[in-house]
Amino acid sequence: MHRMMLLAVTCAAAAFATTSSGHAAVINILPGMDDTIYAEQLDNNNGAATQMAVGRRNNATELRRGLLWFDIASELPAGVTIVDVILTMTQPPVGQPAAQRVDLFRLTAPWQEGGNSTANPPAGGAPATNGSATWRYSAFNTTEWTTPGGDFDPLSRAFAMVHGDSIDTVHTWSSALLVTDVQNWLDNPGQNHGWIAIGVESANNLMRRFYSREAAGGPVVADDIRPVLTITYIPEPASIGLLALGACGMLLRRGR
Repeated sequence: MHRMMLLAVTCAAAAFATTSSGHAAVINILPGMDDTIYAEQLDNNNGAATQMAVGRRNNATELRRGLLWFDIASELPAGVTIVDVILTMTQPPVGQPAAQRVDLFRLTAPWQEGGNSTANPPAGGAPATNGSATWRYSAFNTTEWTTPGGDFDPLSRAFAMVHGDSIDTVHTWSSALLVTDVQNWLDNPGQNHGWIAIGVESANNLMRRFYSREAAGGPVVADDIRPVLTITYIPEPASIGLLALGACGMLLRRGR
């Protein structure tokens, strides 16, 4: 009798430990979409270019913003707990060493990338294809943003100080709010509209560029020059716990 009680207690403790703790896993995700939109060319974009641009170029009308979307629900198992999120973007060589702030904001309306490309992403892009995002439209020629330049929550989710250099430079964005966003998008995929990257728009020649998802990739995703979202998560423990309880039940029946 005492042996059976001890076995039952041991099984219960093992099941609890299995379900209440988990080993963290890490996944690297490339964007499903990214795009550049242009304030002075309301109906242009640059979704297929190898770079995207953010911030103010040569004058007050030449503003650029970058849109990013990651397919969270398809890349992660349902029910996991997100514990860390890092967005990495690589800037090509530029001749402006002063660091400029680039913020991420959570987009609140759906959009599409479009297939347009120009040789020089900082320039004004190319005329949008139907359904793609521009400064004026979330879906060109059918649905306008409520506010030109993108509909987004005004609370910055994360920022990085982006400096220029003569070589590729890697920059990262990470915060508890990014974790909240990714967790919500996993649990509620219909609310996932991605982020908009906004640079300094208050003075000339503060634009920054980043390689887009169309740029040549690295040998592994973690070493890629393209935008990479690194997500650390704890796998959903319920199924493991059920297996442990089932094994305990078999042992208990055999011990009778």
